[in-house]
Amino acid sequence: MNVGRRIPQAARAGRNRLARKLGLLLSLLRRIPSADRFVRDDAWAHELFPLTSSLAGKRIGIVGLGRIGQGIARRLTGFDVEIAYGGSKVEGVPYVMFSDVQQLAAFADILIVCCPGGDRTRHLIDGAVLSVLGSSGFLVNVSRGTVVDEAALIDALENGLIRGAALDVFEKEPLIGSRLATFSNVVLTPHAGSATEETRHTMLRLALDNIHRVLDGSCALTPVQ
Repeated sequence: MNVGRRIPQAARAGRNRLARKLGLLLSLLRRIPSADRFVRDDAWAHELFPLTSSLAGKRIGIVGLGRIGQGIARRLTGFDVEIAYGGSKVEGVPYVMFSDVQQLAAFADILIVCCPGGDRTRHLIDGAVLSVLGSSGFLVNVSRGTVVDEAALIDALENGLIRGAALDVFEKEPLIGSRLATFSNVVLTPHAGSATEETRHTMLRLALDNIHRVLDGSCALTPVQ
């Protein structure tokens, strides 16, 4: 078995996850789920679908510029956007850093949350941050559900404090009976960032390769730091 070939496969799995995150963003801006229902419900015969928003030219604020955040940023550069980030300082990146998340939200048209979960980031995105993001701003959460104060987000959506949101993670999963499901300007997916057949196969293959190497007395391909 040539386990050395598995690292490129792991990178490919990461690219698949990033593609889904970008797909979530584009679905939000272009209202793709609503457009699908519009056609299926025969509404097109009676009216025109409302105008949507382009990604081009937007200011993107990324909360957490780790491996995933940097991957998202690299892929967004092709859309002619302006990128800034918040969180720990990252050397060697061409993006402006904001030390305060409210300042980042004030800069951004779209705030993408991809920082770690845990006590340090619990409800980092609260009512104050959403208010600063503003009525033309979009929120995308692809990190952990606890990072966003869902009660504050629902309030912001009900009162038009932000323009819309796309969420792949939630404070309580599965999401059942939530008011988030009632908003037409919200895109919801079931914590499915890595949920492709190809990615899950690659994840399993990499886990097995790690186990085989450790049992053979070698270093793991992807050791936990």
